[in-house]
Amino acid sequence: KLIDFSGYRVFAQTVDTCIVLFKKEKGEENRVTFAVVNSDVKNPIEYVKETWKLLPQKKLSSRTWILADEKILALKEKIERIGKPLKEWDVKIYRGVLTGFNEAFIIDTETRNKILANCKTKEERKQTAEIIKPILRGRDIKRYCYEWAGLWLIGTFPALHLDINNYPSLKKYLASFGERLYQDGKPGHRKKTNNAWFETQDSIAYYHEFEKEKIVWQEMSNIPSFTYDDHNFFTNQTVYIMTGKNLKYILGILNSKISNYYMQQI
Repeated sequence: KLIDFSGYRVFAQTVDTCIVLFKKEKGEENRVTFAVVNSDVKNPIEYVKETWKLLPQKKLSSRTWILADEKILALKEKIERIGKPLKEWDVKIYRGVLTGFNEAFIIDTETRNKILANCKTKEERKQTAEIIKPILRGRDIKRYCYEWAGLWLIGTFPALHLDINNYPSLKKYLASFGERLYQDGKPGHRKKTNNAWFETQDSIAYYHEFEKEKIVWQEMSNIPSFTYDDHNFFTNQTVYIMTGKNLKYILGILNSKISNYYMQQI
């Protein structure tokens, strides 16, 4: 027996509670009964007693399965049978940039302008501007749109093999954070990597993917919040990106009601 308190707050903490009961007995197949208690239920104990449903063992596969009646299970199976899995489309998915210390590497426009203003030559200013990229965070992304907060990413990715001495103004800014940027795993520092102190924590060998047309979406959201970007925005670690073909078509599917329904089921 499975009792899923789906949104019902059993304890004060905001956690989802599930009770699992097993009984060993002889039989031709395992019998699984379940009850789903939603947040609007007044008396959960009586509700569970009155709403037990049977989940056939054949519905419990190595794939994702859900606690639902036959009608919903049939619809889920129909979607999976007719639909084409995303992994079979010509797309690639990447995580946003993990800097290890966003307070230093994600800056506002005023800070960006100060760094560029302190460059001694036009060449230094030009090459410094090239590695400071506009960035979107999870909170900036909505369904079919985004609201850029005027923030920038200092893209000193290890994959670029930069010489920080070629960026004196940027070096001075990053050095102002002292040992906090060290990547040696010591208390108060970033986790241990083989990267230099001025580099981001992740190598980001796929940095060129950010400057392609792409779909971007939040890591966590209650509803599908996918949007399209062709303005070369980079993203932080709370956002994922998808590049490839047929992106606008896929975007419409991902934001659709049927996609929302399906994702809620799994």
